[in-house]
Amino acid sequence: MLTFQLPVPNEKLKELDQIRSYYRQMLERVEVVPGVKKVAVATGIPARGPMFGMGIKIVGQPEVNPSERPGAAFQMVTAGYTDSLGIQMTKGRSIDEHDSATSPRVAMVNETFVSRYLSGVDPLTQRVAIEEIIPGGRIGELREWQIVGVFHNVRGAGIREEFPEIDVPFWQSPWPQVSMIVRSEGEPRGVITSVASAINSVDPDLPLAGVKTIDEIVSESLAIDRFSMVLFASFGLLGLILAAIGIYGVMAFGVAQRTQEFGVRMALGAQRLQILRMVLREGAIVATVGAFIGVGGAYLVGRAMQATLYGVGAMDRYAIGGTAILLLIVACVACLVPALRASRVEPVVALRDE
Repeated sequence: MLTFQLPVPNEKLKELDQIRSYYRQMLERVEVVPGVKKVAVATGIPARGPMFGMGIKIVGQPEVNPSERPGAAFQMVTAGYTDSLGIQMTKGRSIDEHDSATSPRVAMVNETFVSRYLSGVDPLTQRVAIEEIIPGGRIGELREWQIVGVFHNVRGAGIREEFPEIDVPFWQSPWPQVSMIVRSEGEPRGVITSVASAINSVDPDLPLAGVKTIDEIVSESLAIDRFSMVLFASFGLLGLILAAIGIYGVMAFGVAQRTQEFGVRMALGAQRLQILRMVLREGAIVATVGAFIGVGGAYLVGRAMQATLYGVGAMDRYAIGGTAILLLIVACVACLVPALRASRVEPVVALRDE
């Protein structure tokens, strides 16, 4: 999927019929470009979100002050928009070629819109009133739109919340500046030159701005999140290594200090295996107590970092459990190595150790 903006100057397209004719010609030219499967235009930027936010009124609900009306993202799209982007319709139909300037006004809304404003009713029986957006930045009268479809939530890249959204036919509410979405049969960048030629056959002076694939837009939008992930992961790994080194050093030093004790035990008849079991048991008890304390601390830190997390809980049992097990193994190895060394020493030599 390829997308780009068409930066048409405001003064170039002033009349609604002029805007409709201009973009109909472009769509017709691009549709016949070899390698193009589907094409559509929208006022928002795909994978980033709609351009407009509008106050809305559900027809039939009590009247409220215009400043207190609930809001929703709003964009105008042509037929084929949902097919071009692979957006699933969960109820009703999408905007199609029959939704023209002279047909009844229709709209499709997302699932969040339904759950927030139309809970408990059939959305396909409802109408929504929105102030008309007139080219040039003016706001007109309230216009009613019949809801004919509900589509699956589409979250713009980098946006962590779901917002109610309304999409209406572009021909019923045209706008001079749009984005074009092109779904190609093969590598999307392979059709850029042909698509640009088709557009310039309608308007020779119009450039294509921000030419990117949808994957590139998503990747760029998540760059900061990826950097944060790498940064946190690096600090976490460094902290894990330092913790392992520290645990190993402390446990190994503690066991090494007991060399004389091991000598006395072996001189009194203790077997080497008994010494090893005792050291491992005591070390495991200490490490387990420390692990429980650490898990409690991790939970508190996770709660504090909840605002920076998305898609995961504050307590990832696999990550925290794996870390705790790893540090327990480090603690056991730290006990085992000096204990093995001490158990191999002759009791007389161990008794002389200071």
